[in-house]
Amino acid sequence: DGGVAGGSAPPTAASATADADAPPSAMVLAYDALLATEVSAFTELAAKLSAAEVKEQAECVRKAFAAQREMMVAVSKCKKPSAAELQELVKPTAEQIGAVQAKV
Repeated sequence: DGGVAGGSAPPTAASATADADAPPSAMVLAYDALLATEVSAFTELAAKLSAAEVKEQAECVRKAFAAQREMMVAVSKCKKPSAAELQELVKPTAEQIGAVQAKV
């Protein structure tokens, strides 16, 4: 089962998301601070511009940061993922980066 004799297996990415009651790690808390300051300021300033493309791109950037946060939460709670699991974890972030690039 992948666990150590007498112990339990480390959580996987899937089981990490089920552990919603656990407090966020220091890494996630620091990232939350970044989201609440710099990323929030960027999206708020972009929303004030009259260019719809800039607003759309800023929203894609915000979504990419949010997707990255979800990955960081999972990373903070689980064992090292396989290459396939890592690809699934970074997929939402990669999709949002693609969306940002498409707006350029």
